[in-house]
Amino acid sequence: FLCPENRRNTKQKSEKKAKPPRNQSHRLRQQRRQFYKSQRGKRLYSRCSQTVEPFNEWFKSLFELDDRVWHRGLENNQTQLLAALFAYQVLVRYNYRKGCENGQIRWIIDSL
Repeated sequence: FLCPENRRNTKQKSEKKAKPPRNQSHRLRQQRRQFYKSQRGKRLYSRCSQTVEPFNEWFKSLFELDDRVWHRGLENNQTQLLAALFAYQVLVRYNYRKGCENGQIRWIIDSL
């Protein structure tokens, strides 16, 4: 999972001298920041618009999550998304057992 850092509550625009890490999570955050700024990190993040975003759009349209969600509240929506992910994985497994290896499951949902 690769995404740019979303800094909050910072008023300074310029990068100052890097401070030594305070704890383990701060050290890991610094490593992620360095990786994201590297050539490999930039190349991986640029592929996101070609791989991840189209899948997210397809997944939301498959389970009709693209317009609005069915429930109010973050916890209810998390449950709904988890159920959709579980159903997707079960249907992909079923599709594979039927001999189709491409992972397209729209035909199963349409037949239901």
